[in-house]
Amino acid sequence: MAYLSLARIKKLVHSGKGIYICTCPGDGLGTLGAFEAFLIPGKLGPDRPPYEGRLDAIPSDAWQVQVQRNSAVRSGRCRISIAPDTGEFSGYWLFVNETALHADKGSDLYVFELLQYRCMDRGGAEGVAITGYSETGAHGLLEVKWQGRTILVPLSDKHVLIDQENATVTFTDLRSLDPSDD
Repeated sequence: MAYLSLARIKKLVHSGKGIYICTCPGDGLGTLGAFEAFLIPGKLGPDRPPYEGRLDAIPSDAWQVQVQRNSAVRSGRCRISIAPDTGEFSGYWLFVNETALHADKGSDLYVFELLQYRCMDRGGAEGVAITGYSETGAHGLLEVKWQGRTILVPLSDKHVLIDQENATVTFTDLRSLDPSDD
């Protein structure tokens, strides 16, 4: 069984009720209301989940909790309640059972799925792989590994075409986005 990171707990807003603001790199929390989760301390900074965002087994430092989403996900943020309210969880990452997530998702596409998609480039770049994702507020950014470098690619139709049926991502021209290729 796999567990996936859906959000980072950013800040406690109501102690006594366990209400937190969290940041969501994607729409995973948007389909969930009340659910079971595991909270794992962040070790790699605010934009890198532990274990690259995917676990096969829950580590010993994880907290098993019940979570209730209290607001819609807007601009990559939402409010959640955590029970039991036994500690301060700011900076922790929220991991959810992948099976439960797939049951509720409908036709939505999650970042963790993109990481497994086959990548192609119309400009001829080879050996391309998506290694991460981040939010800018305006749109998402895919972190793409190519020739030992990481290139940030805006997740927009101008730069990326996603084919869910065939599990492929086609980039329009990676070379044009490579800052070292002047």
